[in-house]
Parts: sequence; structure tokens; C-alpha cells
Amino acid sequence: MMAKNSLQYHTMLVICFLLATLPATQSSALVSNELYPVRLGQKERLLLESWACRDQFNLGMDKLVALGNARFKPDSIHAEVLCQTHDNFKFNAIHHVVFCEKHSAIWKCPRSELAIRMRDNSHSLIYFEDDIGIETAYNIVMKLAASKYYQGEEVPKPDQSTCNIRHHYNNDHALVPDVYVASCELQEVFISTWCPQQDCPRIIGKEGVN
Repeated sequence: MMAKNSLQYHTMLVICFLLATLPATQSSALVSNELYPVRLGQKERLLLESWACRDQFNLGMDKLVALGNARFKPDSIHAEVLCQTHDNFKFNAIHHVVFCEKHSAIWKCPRSELAIRMRDNSHSLIYFEDDIGIETAYNIVMKLAASKYYQGEEVPKPDQSTCNIRHHYNNDHALVPDVYVASCELQEVFISTWCPQQDCPRIIGKEGVN
């Protein structure tokens, strides 16, 4: 289960992943006064490629983005490592994404997820927990893309925002079967894959992230 503050930090990391593809005048508006991209040296880049991709998955690195926070020590850095594609689903590339942290000059890579890069014009990268099936994640993405409104409110589009798909837990931290949460920027869409009388999957709730 991902805490909301971790999710928001993850969202900022993914936004920084987009910086390299935007003009400077646009990219500067995406990073707050506290969060800023960090350019790592070749030695650290090779180290992270080895730890995150080669040692775990026998893959090379596709892209690396590092992010600093002005409120933390200067040597505290969070990095997101996108490994080279290792699979595809309906011609959409599947990647391992590894999250690394540097504190007091020591790097650790404690967590990873999967990501699917859509083959449409947006080439959006949608993240999902690695114990969620690829087909399930893909179907959720397609549902979001095809849905305009839920109870009068707009449904966020995966090609227009940063989205992360995860399992849903109730207030007692118990897993809710067949229910997933698609977090796109500051909105959460609850989606069920249990659909006795409707096409699957189906949207069953939506709320903002505090």
C-alpha cells in the first residue's frame, strides 16, 4: 500500500521524467521551488544502472531521472530508473521501474514497479504495482481512456496526467479483492474487475487526494 505523501512524491518524480522532452520554458513550470532535477555523474549513473536493472533483471537502463528536495540535505536524492523494455502487451512496451534513494552518500533501491508505455501518440508511461497482472493494468488504462465522466465529474485521462495503479485497501488496511485505485495527479479513481452485469472493468468511485 502506498501512502499518499509517497504517491505525491512519486508523481513529482514522474513529472521530472518528462522534463527532457519539453522545452525549457515549459519544463521550468513543472518543478516547484522545493523539488528540482539533479544531474548525476557518469559513475553514479552506471552504479544505478547496475543495481536497478542489470543485477535484478539482466537489463540495461532506458532512462534515469533524479530529483532533489530543497528541504532535505543536499546529498539526499531520489531517483527513478526506467529499465529497458522486457515484454509487451498488445504491442505496448512493458518496463521495470526502480525507485532509488541517496542519503549520506549511500544509494539504496528498495522498491520497484512495472510500467506500460502506450503505443498511441502520447506514448504515456503508466505505472502499476508489480503484483498486478499486465492485462488487468492495461484494461484499467483503457477504461480510463474511454470514460469521460463519473457521476458528473470528469475522469482523468492517462495520456494527460501521471497515473499509478495499485491495489485498494480499506480503512483497516485489509486488501479489497478485485478493486484497484488509479491515481492520476491529485485524483483517485476506484475501479472494480468484478462485474456481474456490466462490461469490465467498471468505475465504482472517485475522489480527490488531500
